[in-house]
Amino acid sequence: MSITLPEITELDGALRRGDGGWFWVDGRPEPRVRDLRLEELAPDWRCVRRGHQAWVEIPTEWRTRVHDPELTRAVTELVRQYADIGPIRDQGAAAAVGERGQWRSGYRVPIEAWRVVMRQPCGATWDPGDDAEIRATARAQLRHKAD
Repeated sequence: MSITLPEITELDGALRRGDGGWFWVDGRPEPRVRDLRLEELAPDWRCVRRGHQAWVEIPTEWRTRVHDPELTRAVTELVRQYADIGPIRDQGAAAAVGERGQWRSGYRVPIEAWRVVMRQPCGATWDPGDDAEIRATARAQLRHKAD
C-alpha cells in the first residue's frame, strides 16, 4: 500500500533525493539534509479504535487545513482508496460542548494505511544552523550547472 509521489527535489533542483539520501546535482551526497515526511505536515486528526481496528478520522472539509500539494495528493488517495464515510467527533467543538465533542460527517481511514503513506518523504529539511551554507552550496551548484 503506497501512494507514488513525484521525484523530490529542493532548492530549485540543486538537491535531489536518491537511493540512500540527498545528493547535490553534481552527485555529491549531502548528509546534513534529511527527509521531510508527510506526517510532519499532516494535521493532528483524531485516532480512534473500534474493536480490533484503529482509524484516523478526517473531516469532510479537510482541504481547508491542508495546503501542501503532496499532502493533498496523499490524503486524496487515502480517502479514495480506503475511506469509510460516517460520523466522526468534531474536535473543534470539544471545548464548547465537553471533552467528547459533537458528531459530524467525515472519513475514517485505517491507521495502518495512514502510517504507510504518511511516512513517505515529500521534501527535505536540515538544521537551521546549516541553512546559510546549504543555500550557498545550492546557488553554486546551480551556477555551475548553468555554465
